[in-house]
Amino acid sequence: MQLTQKFLDNLGQAKGHLTLIITDVKDGHIKEQFDFDNLLVTALRVQVLHALGNDGGVIASYKVDRMSMGTGSTAAAITDDNIETPTVPPTNMTISAYSYPDSHRIRFTAGLGAAEGNGNAYREIGLFMANNWMLSRRVFSGVRTKDADSVWTFYWTIRFIPP
Repeated sequence: MQLTQKFLDNLGQAKGHLTLIITDVKDGHIKEQFDFDNLLVTALRVQVLHALGNDGGVIASYKVDRMSMGTGSTAAAITDDNIETPTVPPTNMTISAYSYPDSHRIRFTAGLGAAEGNGNAYREIGLFMANNWMLSRRVFSGVRTKDADSVWTFYWTIRFIPP
C-alpha cells in the first residue's frame, strides 16, 4: 500500500505543457507559436493505475489516441472529464507521433491540415485516450479561428516529476 501511495503522490505532481505552432500554407513559415502550461485532470491518475493493471484485459484502450478541440471558455478544472463545448461535427485530431524526449516525458503530436477545422473559433483542447477518458484540458486565453491558409500543429507533453 505504501508503494501505491508513493506512486500516486508522484503521479499527482505530473505537469502538462502544450505548444501550438500555426504555419502559413503558402510559404511554410511559422505565423504564430503559443506555449501553455496545462491542467492534468484526475482521470490521468485513475487511468494510469487501470492501465498498469491491464484492467479489462484491453490495454490498447488506455492509449492516448487523439486531441479534441472545442469552443468552451470555462477555465479548466481538475475534475473535468470532457471538453466543455465540442464542435459539430467534432474536431478530433489523431495522434500522429509519440516521442520520449527523456525518461520523464512523453510528447504527443497532432494537427489540423489546411482543409481541416476551418471556420471554427477554438478556445479549448483536450487530450484523450481510446477509452474516451480525457487526461488533460487547456482553455486558450483568446479565440483562435482556423482558416484554410494555415496548418496547426500541436505538441502536448506530459512530464512526470522524478521522486
